[in-house]
Amino acid sequence: DDNGVRLASSFDEATHNETRFRCYFHTLYDDQVFETMSEYFFNYEYISWRKGKDSMFLHEGKDNVQFWLSQLLFRCPVPEKVRSMIESGKHVVNDLSQVFVDVSSIRTPARYMTHLFTEKHIGIDFMASTNLFDLKSEFGDKHYLPELKDSGRWANIPICQPPKPKKKHRLTLCTWTASAYTRRGDVVGISDTEARVREWVLFHKMV
Repeated sequence: DDNGVRLASSFDEATHNETRFRCYFHTLYDDQVFETMSEYFFNYEYISWRKGKDSMFLHEGKDNVQFWLSQLLFRCPVPEKVRSMIESGKHVVNDLSQVFVDVSSIRTPARYMTHLFTEKHIGIDFMASTNLFDLKSEFGDKHYLPELKDSGRWANIPICQPPKPKKKHRLTLCTWTASAYTRRGDVVGISDTEARVREWVLFHKMV
């Protein structure tokens, strides 16, 4: 709003959900700064919950078995104002980039034993049995983030020239999986295989 960037008190109110970093793009040509919000490739919290974990970390520090949290992958969407310049490679002059990005973390206390979900994440049947994080009671409706000049951040990360695609070979991978199944003596039922296969494919394409 007019006072700056405020933490939303609900998913419906938010303009950006499932984000953690503010990305500030700027150039050497002028003083303009273009801001975007980071995006995760997949929801880390949902994956942890889906694996039966009550929290994404432990106070005892014995959470190394949660290997899927060993790397934090996210992207900063490039704003429209500088996208064409980067796509063409004109932002690199004499092997030096003229466009940079600052990355500032949205600092909030780590959630412990609670989950930030809606029905769209886990379905209505699990909403009552899941310990949900209450945005309204935790942050209220006047929790504003500091301005760029007052924010700790990684500054002046140069935007490199995008590589020219050279696809000499095309590989095709086929896999099979059941759309629904049970395990552990029919105690646990799995029915979201389609969504998890997409997550698996996305993750392995990145690494």
